[in-house]
Amino acid sequence: MNLYLRVLWLLLVTLGKPVEPRFTASRLKLRVWPNDLDLFAHVNNGRYLTLMDLGRLHIAIRSGLLKVMRERRWHAAASAVEIRFRRPLKLWQRYELVTEIVDWDEHWFLFEQRFESGGKVYARALVKAQFRDGRERVPTATVLDLVGMHGEKAPARGRLVDGLTASVERDD
Repeated sequence: MNLYLRVLWLLLVTLGKPVEPRFTASRLKLRVWPNDLDLFAHVNNGRYLTLMDLGRLHIAIRSGLLKVMRERRWHAAASAVEIRFRRPLKLWQRYELVTEIVDWDEHWFLFEQRFESGGKVYARALVKAQFRDGRERVPTATVLDLVGMHGEKAPARGRLVDGLTASVERDD
């Protein structure tokens, strides 16, 4: 089982609450379960990426964006992830997954996601993602309008988005 129980839990505790008309930071209190571990008894590297989906989903639900995505049949797509592992999360350890949108440009949003426990960062990632309508990109201005952030300027004016994938050869 992937994250079905955690997604169900997230939906139960989040759906029905008032929509926040902005992309406010997501803070999810979680715990390391046995199915999160690798052979060395700490969270598997790939599991971090899977868990990060929960933080991005949480922001989409709380901002009302998930409802819009379902109505318009949009989907989200990540194109680049940069992650730094600082220390291992161990079995039964409690931690908080903090997710924030730290920048955007015309087509891409940049999420920062941190795994924190006891005041320390255990892993930190940047995720470049966009919303798509079939094969077409949904402009970030459209997404921002729909969550009540019309005309809002990106915190870093798109510089962080460009910097994440600057060393990766473009293929589009």
